[in-house]
Amino acid sequence: MGAGRSDTAQVGEPPKYDLDLGTTKKQFTRKIREKVLKGLYPAEDRYEEQMVRDFKASSLGVKEFLDTWTR
Repeated sequence: MGAGRSDTAQVGEPPKYDLDLGTTKKQFTRKIREKVLKGLYPAEDRYEEQMVRDFKASSLGVKEFLDTWTR
């Protein structure tokens, strides 16, 4: 390591995370939709209600349906 260079956070400095919020949001959204389709969560808006109707009309499994379903 070079003199004076530190890869760790200094006192009072927030930690640095390599976090992609867009990817995390997509993962959470997908998990929530899976639970809505399984009946664990209620459909809360008209888009989720339409998604449930489309899922029931299809012969696909939850994951296969979510791979093809678009809002």
